[in-house]
Amino acid sequence: MDGARFHQISKGERIFEVEDDPRFMVGLASGSVGAYLSYHHDETRLVLLYEEGNWFGDAAVITGEPHRGTGVARTDCAILVVPATHVEKVNERHPDVWRYISMNVLFQIDSYLTLTEAALNRDPVGRVITMLISLKKLNPRHSVFNLSNEEVGQMTGLTRNTANKCLRTLETAGAIERSYARIRVSDLQSLEQHLRQNSTK
Repeated sequence: MDGARFHQISKGERIFEVEDDPRFMVGLASGSVGAYLSYHHDETRLVLLYEEGNWFGDAAVITGEPHRGTGVARTDCAILVVPATHVEKVNERHPDVWRYISMNVLFQIDSYLTLTEAALNRDPVGRVITMLISLKKLNPRHSVFNLSNEEVGQMTGLTRNTANKCLRTLETAGAIERSYARIRVSDLQSLEQHLRQNSTK
């Protein structure tokens, strides 16, 4: 893509900050990036994970509004930075590409709404299931997510201990596999079935 540039980003580096002007959108060539929101001055929460092959920051570019979250590299990453001016030219010259960008934005919005729905679920296990399904659908080529119990709690509005208990329940049911700060969604259908069963109780 003309005008796009590759960058190597180190783990922990911020790609953009909340309230930054939307100067570019980002394609993730390798690595993992977390989207963080601040609900209070002293509290920042992980809300989404972007894995290799994903695009982010495009919603801000399209609307022209400042970024609503902070993008932080969770691992060393290779990213493709596409300036906002270039995105505008794509809109004019390549409607098919623009449609893809727009669909990606809608899919991310749907993921945020799903996570909001998860946080409203009274059943803690249901919250965790909905969050994992959302992550898997946002990153369809990935099954392993590097998440601690505390981060799962952040994303679902649960304490670390409650998040751990919920994950243990799903692990026992065979829907996920766990190792230290890592979750493998081994059976998406099992998660969806578990969610349906919980909602009928």
